[in-house]
Amino acid sequence: MIWFHCASLGEFEQGRPVLEKLKEEYPQYKILLTFFSPSGYEVRKDYSGADHVLYLPNDTAAYAKIFHDHFNIKLGIFVKYDLWYHILKEAKTRGVELLLISALFRKDHIYFSWFGGLHREMLRCFKEIFVQNRKSLDLLHIHEFKNSRIAFDTRFDRVLQIAYNRKADEKTEVFKSNYKCIVAGSTWPEDENILIPWILDHPEWRLVLAPHEMDESHLKSIEKKCKGASIRHSEGVFDLKHRVMIIDNFGMLSSLYYYSDVAYVGGGFGVSVHNILEAAVFESPVIFGPHHEKSIEASELIKLRGGFEIREAKEFRALMERFEEEAERKKYGVIAEDYVIERKGGSEVILRYIREELIR
Repeated sequence: MIWFHCASLGEFEQGRPVLEKLKEEYPQYKILLTFFSPSGYEVRKDYSGADHVLYLPNDTAAYAKIFHDHFNIKLGIFVKYDLWYHILKEAKTRGVELLLISALFRKDHIYFSWFGGLHREMLRCFKEIFVQNRKSLDLLHIHEFKNSRIAFDTRFDRVLQIAYNRKADEKTEVFKSNYKCIVAGSTWPEDENILIPWILDHPEWRLVLAPHEMDESHLKSIEKKCKGASIRHSEGVFDLKHRVMIIDNFGMLSSLYYYSDVAYVGGGFGVSVHNILEAAVFESPVIFGPHHEKSIEASELIKLRGGFEIREAKEFRALMERFEEEAERKKYGVIAEDYVIERKGGSEVILRYIREELIR
């Protein structure tokens, strides 16, 4: 059995290209997929690419033994983080080959602190650690973790896979028609307070809005801000008064960015910006709020001029004045798309290692 563990939905999407390729190449092995977070499990509990989809059991020595007694695991792959001491130690004791993929490390991580001995012991359970960048690799090497190498973030492969296999959406095509369009994903109220007033003042543009939270109270609050100019995707009968289409179902966003002339990714006025790669891959300049410290790609895109940070509505308005011109949008959108394309291939680095070192 091959086991993948993901903290939540984002990490699942990150590891998905590796999981699906292993399933294709090694059909003799069943696939076990575990989650820590309900937001991952509830969305993917019926995922057909895995034979078993479960919550990870409580991390006690007893539960770890029960877990490994039940599943005959040959290879275990943890995506990015969410490491659990007893689960890992029991796996290593039983000879399970363990990999950590798409990992990122910072100087202030507990792994490198004087009191992080237990966490360093967890890292030593892995046969190989695949990191996203040179900084992470250097940190591991400084602390004597030589079982590590660089493989770009596997999310680059996943968003390219989505782009190549995107699903057309007739409702969005009709709604956009010949208008210019902002596709805003994973938005929070702070994002919507910037986007909606602007779109209501610019009749030549349309806004496709996919909120992070889709409970009824939030959808109604968005509709109130839109002052009668919005319609839900599930309704789907559009007329000229509709400037905003509210996406009221899950699973569409990554393909909807295809329709963007400008992309906006929410969360940057809260804890952290959400996944900007899903937007960048479709050759659109990407706008987001100021809190993106946890997003390497946001910082890199800002430096390259394919991504743009805003701190207030005034800065958003100024950017959108520039993006009225198609040539301006195209210039920065190409930078964003190239950034993704140039970083593909992390999955193949990991898969080559598995083929050559672990499963022959």
